[in-house]
Amino acid sequence: MGRNVKYKREFKMKVVREYLDGLESANQLGVKYNCPKRTIFVWIAEYEHYGETAFALKRKNNSYTHDFKRMVVEEYLASKKSLQDLCFKYKIPRHKQLSDWIKVYNGHEKLKSYKASGGIIMIKGRKTTYEERITIVEHCIKNGLDYNSTTKKYEVPYQQIYSWVSKFNANGISALKDNRGKGKDKEDMNEVESLRNENKLLRAKLDYLKMEQELKKKVQEMQMDLVSTTRKKK
Repeated sequence: MGRNVKYKREFKMKVVREYLDGLESANQLGVKYNCPKRTIFVWIAEYEHYGETAFALKRKNNSYTHDFKRMVVEEYLASKKSLQDLCFKYKIPRHKQLSDWIKVYNGHEKLKSYKASGGIIMIKGRKTTYEERITIVEHCIKNGLDYNSTTKKYEVPYQQIYSWVSKFNANGISALKDNRGKGKDKEDMNEVESLRNENKLLRAKLDYLKMEQELKKKVQEMQMDLVSTTRKKK
């Protein structure tokens, strides 16, 4: 089989099941079916993440803005997350797609926006109040930094929400104020209101960090199981 072969769902399931049933190692399956070992491990990860629906998912061309690509690449470079982890998190169909973005970014080239059906929801900006921005940031953090669902719910642009979350993480609740123009006085809160809202956001952030830690632990356990299984098969 060539490098650009499109593998059918049934074939992927057959290979994954042979591996998970302990019939063959990834190396042996790669030789047996003339398929890259790395590709087999991607199928295994997809199956363990999505279950039986893994290979029924449609891989359509999504819309990704320059800012979105840069955000994901910078998260990859600043964290210990794998390509596959970030693809699952941001619903990027292929890890090669993210790998290509990283190469462009590291080559100091501009990551171009690509427009197609689906992908990031494009919504026109609108005015928001200080309290509304706090609520939007809380919702986004509580839902595992799901910017798309937050965009749908509050009808605010994806990149605006990303900016608010970043500002809060860097400088606290006061960074969500809009101190421009005549409306700046309306952004003020008394001390009790400010503390109550900051505590609300900090609790959401703490819950998110706990969830991330639990997910990281599960991924590590899964990786250890894979290593252990592979050694037993050799």
